Amino acid sequence: MLRARTISYPDPVTATVSGGYIESVFEQLGIKEAARSKAALKPMGYLVGEAVQNGEAELGLSFISEFTANEALAVVRFPDALQKPQLYSVGVFAGSQNTAVARELIAFVTNGAAREKLAAAGVIPAPAAR
Repeated sequence: MLRARTISYPDPVTATVSGGYIESVFEQLGIKEAARSKAALKPMGYLVGEAVQNGEAELGLSFISEFTANEALAVVRFPDALQKPQLYSVGVFAGSQNTAVARELIAFVTNGAAREKLAAAGVIPAPAAR
């Protein structure tokens, strides 16, 4: 990562989850200050991809789902030891006036075809609870 002259990643203040995660990886690797000194921080992850695409940054770091739709980017995952999966939950709130629609959305995002599309975008289902 330090070989790149410029890097971009989400701002850990405005995009706290992804930017904070990336800075924690830098810290774990002992390169936080060096990486930050050459960083072009962005308020949203997809803007990181655009920064790489337009030449503003040589290297971009964000959640993989922010980059997979941009065919101009070569997307590479962090090694497993540096991964920190983010858990997304879905449910229907008690008292909701849109229960049927909410259940339809849940059925849609959990069916096989949608799971394949989500996985292709870097959103991998969590293992079933035991």
